Amino acid sequence: MNKWLTDAWQDLGFALRLFRRRPDCAILAAVTLAFGIGATTAVYTIVHAVLLRSPYSDPNRIVVIWDNNSRRRPETGHPPR
Repeated sequence: MNKWLTDAWQDLGFALRLFRRRPDCAILAAVTLAFGIGATTAVYTIVHAVLLRSPYSDPNRIVVIWDNNSRRRPETGHPPR
């Protein structure tokens, strides 16, 4: 086995022994992870719904039409003075 895998198993065994001795610490760690995962999921769900998802049912059919009039000022679209 690789050294990092051996170290990981030793760390896992140590954590399980510690959690068996102090179950309140294990519960606190589990609740903290649950809140963190839940909050992250909620934020990404809101970002996806508000910013990433298109409000149109078929976005491939959207067409943009514009006028290419060189006499207009490009920054405002108004005719030159």
